[in-house]
Amino acid sequence: MLSKVPIFDFDDIVKADDRVVMNAISKVTNDDIATALIDASTMARAKVFKNMPRRRTRLIREDMIIKLRMWTPQGDKISQKKILDIVNKLMFESEQI
Repeated sequence: MLSKVPIFDFDDIVKADDRVVMNAISKVTNDDIATALIDASTMARAKVFKNMPRRRTRLIREDMIIKLRMWTPQGDKISQKKILDIVNKLMFESEQI
């Protein structure tokens, strides 16, 4: 069963429904996704990449390579929080239906 409780750790995004993840990442920039995924677990990356078009996945992977040169833990936590806020909001809205 997929989680309906708020997600606070980015790596727990794997517990969210695929439709919620797909909807959330459609509302976030490639820049934020690339930054968030740099320090994410392999499973969290796979979950995000599985829920987006191949072309966008390829572009984000390229962005991640470039961003590694300027990466800071603080930057990825900010981007991860943006994505989690949207995921949690969408999960809450889907519970209300």
